[in-house]
Amino acid sequence: MNVDIFFDFEPVFGEIDLAFRLRHAMEGRATRRADFLKRLAGNATNAQAGSTIFGGLKTEAGRYDIKRYLLLPLIETLRVLAISRGISERSSARRAEALHRTNTVPPEVPLLAEDIHFALKLVLRQQISDISTGLHPGTKIEISKLNPTEMKLLKSIRGRVSRLEPMLQDCLFG
Repeated sequence: MNVDIFFDFEPVFGEIDLAFRLRHAMEGRATRRADFLKRLAGNATNAQAGSTIFGGLKTEAGRYDIKRYLLLPLIETLRVLAISRGISERSSARRAEALHRTNTVPPEVPLLAEDIHFALKLVLRQQISDISTGLHPGTKIEISKLNPTEMKLLKSIRGRVSRLEPMLQDCLFG
């Protein structure tokens, strides 16, 4: 069951006040519930970083699924940490900044927002390329199109993603 949508929604129509009250109620209760945070943390770390058995990038037809292997775990990690600290920011970048200011998270947490930015840049560039060639845009990028610097950064991000689970456990329950 995926309930983390309650922490990211933005009301746009209907009983706006009711929507804000729901979000406020969810945030207040979640911050104090270790069992709930543990379940959310499980969602965040449920994805592998997309590595092969030999440490390479796990691809399908030469494409690496950035959304599955990087974006989802990064975004969900920042969401869970923010909820645990009572931070109500909605964007990952703002969550990372606010978390950093608490001085209760590892110093690499702000890097997670930069990782998201880089991954989104790669996805958007791939989507533009795919659309221009008549392909349906998706979240998988062609690894062969990355330059050496981008490949190195992608592997570095993948390494951070593979360490999210112990970091979350330590931040939430350590």
